[in-house]
Formats: sequence, C-alpha cells, structure tokens
Amino acid sequence: MNFRSLSFWSVGLFLLLYFFHFYLVWKYAVNVPFYDEWELFRSGGMESHTLRWLLTPHYEHLIIPTKVENWALFHLAGWNLRFEILLNFGIFGLLLATVVRVARRIDPGLPLWAVLAFVIFLLNTAPAETHLWGFQSQYHFAPLFKLLSILVLFHPSQGWKPAVGGALLLAASLASYSAGAAACLVVLPVYLAYKLPTVWRSSGIDRRRQLLQLLCAATIVGGALAYWWSWQIIRLPAFIHPGQGRFWLLFFRMVGWGFGLTTPSPYPGFVLFCVAILIPLAWILLTQWRERDARFWILILCVATTLSELGAIVYGRGYIDYDPVIERYVEVAFFLIPWSVYLWASALRERIIARNAVLGLLWVFCAITVGSSIFRFRYDEIEDWRLKSIACLKGYYKNGGEARCPQAHPSPLKLDLDRARELQLSFYREMMEK
Repeated sequence: MNFRSLSFWSVGLFLLLYFFHFYLVWKYAVNVPFYDEWELFRSGGMESHTLRWLLTPHYEHLIIPTKVENWALFHLAGWNLRFEILLNFGIFGLLLATVVRVARRIDPGLPLWAVLAFVIFLLNTAPAETHLWGFQSQYHFAPLFKLLSILVLFHPSQGWKPAVGGALLLAASLASYSAGAAACLVVLPVYLAYKLPTVWRSSGIDRRRQLLQLLCAATIVGGALAYWWSWQIIRLPAFIHPGQGRFWLLFFRMVGWGFGLTTPSPYPGFVLFCVAILIPLAWILLTQWRERDARFWILILCVATTLSELGAIVYGRGYIDYDPVIERYVEVAFFLIPWSVYLWASALRERIIARNAVLGLLWVFCAITVGSSIFRFRYDEIEDWRLKSIACLKGYYKNGGEARCPQAHPSPLKLDLDRARELQLSFYREMMEK
C-alpha cells in the first residue's frame, strides 16, 4: 500500500470516527437551556435587533458569534438548543480541518495520514460538556478564527487582502472569547516584526502601501483589544498570577490533561511540556532562526497562542477548584497534541529516521493516554442531568411555584419560563407535547 492510498483510507477512518462522534452528540443532546443560556435569554437581546446587545460582553467575554448564532436560532426555529449543539459540532469539524490545513502549510512533506493519525485524538470525548452545551460554541469559534487569521496573515501573497482579512479574523477570535485577547497580544507583534524588514527594504510607493497595510491591520486588532478592555469592569474574585506557585500547578496540570494524563500532580504535565513542546521549540529556534519564513512563524504562533490561552485561562479561572476548571477548558489543551507533532516533524525534517521514530513513540503514548477515552464518553451523564432539569421545569408549568431547578440554573426560573411560554419557544413546545 503506497502513501497515497494510505492517506485515502486514513481520511475515510477519520470521517467515520467524526460522524460516530456526531452520532453520539445527536443521541445525547437535549433541547433545554443550561446555566449561561438562561442569562443570554434574560438579556432580551435575542428578541430584538439591537447592536448594543450584540456588542455587550457576557460577563468578561465578548461572544458575538455565539450571540449571532443564538439570535438566528431564536428567529428561525424558536431557539432549538439541540440543533445548536449539532451545529456546534459541525463548527468543531471545521476547526479540525483547519488544524490539518495548518500542517499542510507548515510541512507539505508530512504525509496526510500521519497528520490525521494525531488529529484523530482531538475527537476525544473528555470535553463532553463543551460538545453538549450549545452556549460553548465560543470554544470552537475562537480557535477557528485564530488559526485562520494566522494562515491568512502569513499567506505567501502578501497584500491588502491578507493584511485586512487576517486582522479581521484575529479580531473575530477576540470577539468570540476572551482567550482571543491573549492570542491577539501574541500574533500582532509577531506579524509586525515579520513584515517590517520587508517594508524597510522597499521604497517609494511600495513602502507607503505596505506601511498602510500594517497600520490598517494594527488598527483593526488594536481597536478590538481596546474595545474589549474598555468593558473589563467586572472583576473576578481573585486572579492567579504567574508569580504564584498555584498558577504553574494548574498550568502544568492542564498541559497534562491535554495529553490525556488526568493526574492531580503537575509533574507529568511539566515533563510533557519539556519533551513535547519546549525541546523541539528550542531546537527549531536555534537551527531555523535565520530562515524565519512564513511557515516558521505559523508554527511558532500556533504553539505560542495556545500556551498563552492556557495561561489566560489559569489567570482568570485559577481561583476555582482545579478539576472543574481543567475539564471545562481541556479542549484548548488538546491542541498541544498536533502542535507537538508539527514541532518535532519540523525540528527533525532533515533526519527522516529520527523523525519517524519520535512521531511513532509520541503516537503510541497518545494512543494509550488519550485514545483510550475516545469511546469512554460521559454524554449519558450529561443527558441525565438535562432530563432532570426538564422534569423540574415541567413541574413548574404543572404546579406553579418559583421554578427552582438547580440542574438548569442556580436561581429561580419563574419569569424565564413565563416568557418561554409567551414566546412559544422550542423547548417549551416539546415539553408540553410529551
């Protein structure tokens, strides 16, 4: 069997597992709001067409694409949350395809089947909450827009389209989720440093044109950052700073969880960080620094932005008990798997035998730690939790009261359920039919 045939069958296997996972999401998804979705409903913005609602943060997060998604579903199908969950898994599929596309840009010589052999681990079911919660589309939108922005900004054909389009995509990442701010603070300076030498080597009209392109890109991203920061009036109970030991304890635990090691100790994550990320990254910086072409920066930025996002999550959420934080955000850490593969493949690109040996060992490790939980899903537990909330909500419509349903939201839902009945929302109609 040649590599071309192997790539064909690997694509087929990948799609088979993706649609099997899609089937699980379809089977266990429930059409009922959960926690933050009630907050989104309470704001009243889905019923209106106000730009202010769209641009107002949800707590400390701008979630504009998620709001647009919910607004559209509200007007098209009475806010069917089960459909939104399925739609979100489709967005997740686009994200996985973009991760593969990044590999093709970084190292076209890396076989497609080898790339898919690792990307398949991202179909892990550990982030079950994210996959069965429509509101969490922000977790897919933010990295999708970020990766697309990196690919566009460092496109071979530099000009107005890559500069403006890439900057808009990067701003869209920030507009999807606050971790996008960390990505902006990494990508924008690197892009400017990448472009400025070319600008100085040019002259006349060409120099002015390129300077205007850089200024335009910086204005778009800088404006998005300034707007996001202007809303940061809601402060969390306690930030966890890098100067505190707890920051690194949680950070390295999240790295370990990204590779499937759900241990309470940070040391396995620290070792993985050194072996899978730090060593090949240092190797690349030492051996390929003089080249510093677009492929070099795409790889560096994929790694650096993911690490910065994990750091931002620890900074903002480290005050919460460890495991709930890690499990909710584990999907961000999972991207360290393909990035570690691309790092080692690039570091050892001239040493084919060594590269194959390292990637083979890394695959066996991931197959043991992450692959074992691809089919060990918790979707049934989440479905059971949602069904209990439906039973409680139906109890309100039958018996009245304050509608205290902790499975759906910690506060009483009486006013929300009255509005749902008035608006004949999808989940209300389904409850009344059963």
